Amino acid sequence: YQEQSRSLYRFEGKEGLPPGRITLGTVKVEMPSRLVDGFRGQVTLLFPQYYAYNNTHGQCRWTTRNGASVDYLEVASYYYMSSLEWPGDGSFRPKFLAAGGGPTSSETPEHFLEVHADAPAEEVRAQLQAALEDFRRVGLLDLKLNCQQ
Repeated sequence: YQEQSRSLYRFEGKEGLPPGRITLGTVKVEMPSRLVDGFRGQVTLLFPQYYAYNNTHGQCRWTTRNGASVDYLEVASYYYMSSLEWPGDGSFRPKFLAAGGGPTSSETPEHFLEVHADAPAEEVRAQLQAALEDFRRVGLLDLKLNCQQ
């Protein structure tokens, strides 16, 4: 859980490794920067809420390098005076389900809705199912480690 913290995420991988999967549950993230360095695979964020620091308009920036290739899924996100920015070279392929919020001062409402439109269910079903299964496994492990009877 992150409450009003500046966050930097860095997902790393290298040539020769099989595609990976990263699942994160995040809320209230202040204008994070995210670097994908050589990682190939799926990144799923559940429930992120982005907002600009000190009520300024800003962007959540994704950057890729060193052969990174990401199938990105964002579920139930909300944008407070912020927007998402990603590379246009095809290395970062975003999809959204139930995105909310509003446009920045430099973005029209039509553009926000177009960028954050829900992806067709068949395109995201397997990735969402895998992310929810990750959370289920973490919950079971937590019960096993911390709630032994």
